[in-house]
Amino acid sequence: MHGVRVELTEAPLASAPEVFRHRAENAELLAIARPAIARSGVLLSDAASMVILTDAGGFILETAGDRHVIEGGRRNHLETGGRWDETAIGTNAIGTALATSAPIMIHAAEHFCQDVQRWSCAAMPLRHPIDGTLLGVVDISGPAASFNPQSLALAAAVGREIEESLGHRARVEHEILLRSYVAKRSIWLSNDIVVLDRRGALVHATEAAQRGFETGSPVFTETARLLVGRADPSEWEENWRRRFSQASLEIVRQDGVALGCLVVIHPVRERRSKVAGSRTVATLIEPESRFERIAGNSAAIQVARQRARKLAASGLPILIEGETGVGKELFARAIAETSPAAGGPFVPVNCGGIARDLIASELFGYVKGAFTGADEKGRIGKIEQADGGVLCLDEIGEMAADLQSYLLRVLEDHVVYRIGSHEGRPVKIQLVSMTNRDLSAEVEAGRFRQDLFYRVAAARLRIPPLRERGDDILLLAERFAAAATR
Repeated sequence: MHGVRVELTEAPLASAPEVFRHRAENAELLAIARPAIARSGVLLSDAASMVILTDAGGFILETAGDRHVIEGGRRNHLETGGRWDETAIGTNAIGTALATSAPIMIHAAEHFCQDVQRWSCAAMPLRHPIDGTLLGVVDISGPAASFNPQSLALAAAVGREIEESLGHRARVEHEILLRSYVAKRSIWLSNDIVVLDRRGALVHATEAAQRGFETGSPVFTETARLLVGRADPSEWEENWRRRFSQASLEIVRQDGVALGCLVVIHPVRERRSKVAGSRTVATLIEPESRFERIAGNSAAIQVARQRARKLAASGLPILIEGETGVGKELFARAIAETSPAAGGPFVPVNCGGIARDLIASELFGYVKGAFTGADEKGRIGKIEQADGGVLCLDEIGEMAADLQSYLLRVLEDHVVYRIGSHEGRPVKIQLVSMTNRDLSAEVEAGRFRQDLFYRVAAARLRIPPLRERGDDILLLAERFAAAATR
């Protein structure tokens, strides 16, 4: 399914700058995990095994243990910088543990690639105890000939120690954030406040802020992660102001390290005093008029419009669901025009309307000579065309299974590779997908990847069919009749 060849001997190996970037992105995990990794490395130094720590993409961050085994791992790039997800090297303990989110042992011939079958590996997924986010994997690997059935138990013990340390640090930092909130509350008595930790996890919110932001919803959770958890602290304030013009932000630091922030919600009336034409005024007024272009006064369509407005501001990947002909693309375009990507390109792609052998080149593009019949100059794909704007995938449920994994990789890494090229091209897109299928049922039936479903459906919007919209039928009939007589 992933196109991995059984004779492949090496996992992909990152360059030194890439290794530095991955380790910097996982600095907290590395700092917490190092003592446990070092101790287990000492235990394994005479046991013909090594311990491995990876990030959530299967990228090896650290190794320790028997130096001969560590040196032997270089033959297969089982070393710092190697990427061991299933799409890169087939079935293996690290990649399979990530794919299944469960502990697993892969012994000898159970590995997909022949040369990797000389290994026996046991892997334990790592999750953050605060929000359950998958952080990576602890893996114990050694030659298959020295197989030890206790390796999985050791990986689990090391993993639990790391998770407990992460939880302890998070609780200490939450206490510091709450103390800062209490100290500042008297200054902002008339404002509502949301307290977030450095991962974007909710620590506390005033009652009105809980209602206004729907802080218990998946939409808010993912938005906070996007604006804080996946961004550098220097970007936090601008991220919030770009999405919520009435918000300001104060970062809470200890010893120069950002532990989280207080998001202060100012009354909207304070922002309306800005000069006409400013981005703040546009943010407050324009979304209303754009969504009102969608005809209908029924309660069902008003609920859909109201939810669409909220989701548009979040910047999350949105899945628009509804029967054929209900107006999903109208909503998609209105969301694009009022999202953080407004002003960028809107690139629609019909995943079911393009021939199966062409959809990959349409989405990802290709380089010169990539395949027979390719344009001699190569071609940019739809994903690259949407850079800085909105990529709208219609009939996403029709996408072939082998392409789903490639799309997932783009959404995770924000990098697209043209067919026939090893050069990654960074892309920043807002994703809006549409379907007339029940994708949850498609996941259960094995026709749609579960991990991709969670990526494209971070937020879901259902468009009601006409039979649920009452007198909107008459309104639409009058509009169509008027248009036909012009």
